[in-house]
This record gives sequence, C-alpha cells and structure tokens, in this order.
Amino acid sequence: MNLKNATLKTKLIAGFATVIVLLVIVSAVGFTALRGAAGGFGQYREMARDGNIAGQLQADMLMVRMNVKDYLIHGSETNKQQYFSYLEDMKGDLENAQKEINNVERAEKIDLVDQAQAEYSRTFDQVGVLMDKRHHLVENLLNVKGPQMEKNLSRIMSSAEEDEDMTAAYNSGLAVKHLLLGRLYMAKFLSTNGQADADRAFLEFEAMGDSISILDRELQNAERRDLLSEIADAEKIYVESSRNLVATINERNTLIENSLDRIGPEIAGLTEDVKNSIKARQDELGPALQASNQRAVSLILVVSLIAVCSGVAIVYLTSGNVINQLGGDPAEIAGIARSISEGNLDLSFKGTKERPALGVYSDMVKMVDNLKKMITDITGGVETLTSSATELSAISTQMQDGAEQTSNKSGSVAAAAEQMSTNMESVAAAT
Repeated sequence: MNLKNATLKTKLIAGFATVIVLLVIVSAVGFTALRGAAGGFGQYREMARDGNIAGQLQADMLMVRMNVKDYLIHGSETNKQQYFSYLEDMKGDLENAQKEINNVERAEKIDLVDQAQAEYSRTFDQVGVLMDKRHHLVENLLNVKGPQMEKNLSRIMSSAEEDEDMTAAYNSGLAVKHLLLGRLYMAKFLSTNGQADADRAFLEFEAMGDSISILDRELQNAERRDLLSEIADAEKIYVESSRNLVATINERNTLIENSLDRIGPEIAGLTEDVKNSIKARQDELGPALQASNQRAVSLILVVSLIAVCSGVAIVYLTSGNVINQLGGDPAEIAGIARSISEGNLDLSFKGTKERPALGVYSDMVKMVDNLKKMITDITGGVETLTSSATELSAISTQMQDGAEQTSNKSGSVAAAAEQMSTNMESVAAAT
C-alpha cells in the first residue's frame, strides 16, 4: 500500500496497527522466554522437592535404626515405641514419595525402598518376639532359678560343714563355684553375645551337674536331699533355659545381621542413589537453565530494541505523512477555518517558493486567495451595476420628460382633431 496517497484514517490505523504488532511480538518473545524459564524452574523445584523427600526418608531410616539399636542394647520399651513412631513417619513419607516422584528410575528405587522397609518391619517384629522371649528366659527363669540354686547349695554347704560332712561341703561348694562362674559367663554372653562365653558357661554348668551328681550319691541327710532335689529340678530348668536363651539370642542376631543390618544400609543406599540422581540432574539443568535465561534476556533485549527503533521510525514516518497531508498543525488549520468562517480573510500564511505549503494547509491558502478574488470580482460587478443603474435612472428621467412632451403634443393633436372633426361636421352640414 502506498501510504502517500492513503487517507488520514488509513495512515493512523496502519501506524497504530504496526506498533501493536511490534508489542505483540515483544510480548510473545517475553512470554515464550518466561514460560521456558518457568518450566525449567518447575523441573528444578520438582527435583529439589524429590531430593527433600529422599533426604527425609534417609533421616527416617536413620532414626529407625538408631532406636532399633538402642532397643537391642537396652531392651527399653521407650525405644521400641519410638521405633514404631519413626516407622510410621517413614511409611507416610514413602507414600508421599511414591505419589510425588515421577521419574521412572527414581520411582523404581522408591518402590525398592518400600519393599525393603516392609521386610525390615517384618524382621523387627520377629526380633521383637525373640527379645520378649529372651526377657522371659532371663527375668522369669535364669534370674529366679539361679539364685534359688545358689541359696540351696549354700544351705547344703553350711549344714554339711556343721555336721562335719566334708565331702558334701566340698562338693556343694564346688557346685556353687561352677554355678557362679556359669552365671557370670552367661551374663557376659548376654552383653557380648560371644559364643565362647556361652560355651564356657555351659562347661561350668556341666561341671556343676557333675558336682550335683556326686552330692546325689553321697548325701544321706534327708533335709539336704530335699534341698538337692530342688536344686536338681532347678538345674535342669536353668540349663535348658540357658540353652534356649543362647539359641534365641543367636537366632535374633542372625536376623539382625542378615536382615536388619543389611536392609538398613540398603535403604540408605537406595535413597542416596535417588539423591545423587537428582543432584546430577540438577547439575545438568542448572547451567542449562542459566544459559537459557541469558539467551532469553538477550533475545528480549534485541527484539525490544528492534521494536523501539521500528516504533520510532513508524511514528516518524506516520507523523510526517500526516503532517504532509495536512500541511500544518491541525490547530493552526482549525484557526484559519475559524477566521474564514468569521469573515476574516486578512490572513498570513507560511510557505515560500522553496518550501511551498502542502496538503490541507495549501488548500486553505488557495481557498482564501479564491475567496479574495471572488469578493474582488463581486465588488467590481456591484460598482458596474451601480453605474449602470445611475445611467438607467437618467434615461428613465429623460424618457419621462419625453413622455410628458408627447402627452402635451397628443393633447394638442386631440384638440386639433376635435376642431377638425367640428369643421368636418360643419362641412358636412354645409354639404
């Protein structure tokens, strides 16, 4: 389209439309860049959230393992309850992780963590049963039957010494010694869980049994035999309970070593893998996102500069075309039109031969010049008309005078005619 010959409306619409198009381009570029940045930050935020979830799972498992260790060492019910509390927290965090972590590889690791946690929980339940059994064997059997045997053997030794039964006193003392040593090594086994301590305890219990067998053969005193009978019954229960205790602790330790101590680090490793995967992706995404943002900023800056320069050029061209079409400021043209409407044609116009007036302003100049010529022509015509009217008035006066003379002459002619008529009548009569 040739804007030079276009209407003022078309020029204004074209100018504003071009500016709007530039604004739309700048907005589109900015929106695209911001959306890309927002998408990158969204991914970064999602990975940060996944990292926090994995870290929380790791912390939960650490607290679970700490309370399990404390429970295994002290057998405290408080530690056991704290274990269940942290386990519930971990299950809740696992459920949240399975919902929030969408990456396939990380999600698979979280599923493995869930499976390992379930196995850990089942194993701990078994360990808890064994711990309760251990507690029962120690508190209700060993700690009851042990002091009972020691007391009865001491009574046999004292009464045998009083009766000067040196064989019974010696063997009962020997049985007490082996009992005390057996209990000592059993207590040590409970602390260290060393099989050597258990084996030594059972050697002492066997030696104690030999001494009790000798007493059974040697004792004749009825009272001491009754005490020995109680000792023999307690000894069977005590040794059997000790064997059950060792088996229980060994089974517990096997579960701990093969399951708890394996699963705990396994869960920690899986969560650490998730964190490392997230960190690796963040290390890739961070610089890429930074570079993308820098490119976006540069692109927006370039497009904005182009848009500004284009806008300035369009404004300059449009305003130039409009001014050329109008020939001057619209207020100035309006003032000229207002002066003309008021009948004032004594106006001064700008413009020279080198830079003549253009557009509407030029037309206004021509209109004023034409109006001046028309008024001059009308004034000359009026003067001519006035002169002709004066001449016509003089001619009319002359014609009026001639008409009066003609009228007088017509009267004379009429009088003569009347006299002639009379004479004619006289002639006729005479005839």
